[in-house]
Amino acid sequence: MSRIADVELPEAGEVAKARIPEVTTVTPEQADVAASRFVATPIQKGVRGGFNQLGAMTSAFMATLGDAMGLSQFAAERMKDAEHQAAFAEAVLPEVKDYRQVKDGADAAEFFTGLVGQSLATTGPALAGAAAGRFGGGVRGAYAGGFAGSFVPNSGEQALRLRNEPMAPGDRLRNVVGTGGAAAAMDALLPAAAVSRVARPVRGAGLGGTTLKGAGVEGATEGAQEALGQAMHTSVNPARDRGEDDPAVLNAMIGGAAGGASIGAGTRIAEAGSGLVQDGLAKVGEASKAAREKLR
Repeated sequence: MSRIADVELPEAGEVAKARIPEVTTVTPEQADVAASRFVATPIQKGVRGGFNQLGAMTSAFMATLGDAMGLSQFAAERMKDAEHQAAFAEAVLPEVKDYRQVKDGADAAEFFTGLVGQSLATTGPALAGAAAGRFGGGVRGAYAGGFAGSFVPNSGEQALRLRNEPMAPGDRLRNVVGTGGAAAAMDALLPAAAVSRVARPVRGAGLGGTTLKGAGVEGATEGAQEALGQAMHTSVNPARDRGEDDPAVLNAMIGGAAGGASIGAGTRIAEAGSGLVQDGLAKVGEASKAAREKLR
């Protein structure tokens, strides 16, 4: 066993002559991304990335609107913000964000949970709008509210898709609004159904069935929305590279199914709780009515 005294010490001056590694400047944002990758779970990364995607879509829509109104500087600043937020979202999302990256069970778990987190963030406006609409206007109000909540994000997504295409401001706005409106009409279906079922619970519905329905509806609509956006892009630039179109549609369908499954499951759980509350209130009302009749 060696002793401390046996350890060779550097000669005088050697430490002073040693090269010190150059200091690399790290921005707070870069440090934030690095910390997120190290400590956050895939679902947390998905939620954070989803919120940044919402910000990017909103800024891109505002840029398109501003450009059509002749506010060139405002439009340029908003689009720069949108590109920055989109890049940040890409950086903080889980590393496995494409089905082609899935090689094993761990990859699949990261991919799926990241998609669930991302969906929780990006469907928030539609769910909030549907809930507000349901409160004021029943089932139709829920659908209208869901449409209103998802219109800007869907329009902004198309604005980001077209940002590098040379287009007249009016033509760009028409493409963006038309695509966003059609996509929002599909996007509002599941949120409207979810909040309506919580408001008027379906007795005896199963968790598995509701989860599968949510996955099916959202998977189909997200795939259709992606295909629609691509088609509207092609109408502007028929010569564009379409090599990633099919994988993008499949990724959208998988992401929609993951998010729809979580919404479906959450709906059934909330629906069951709402049903219990409503049943309890009904029994209290019946007991109160019986007590009043006895006092007559």
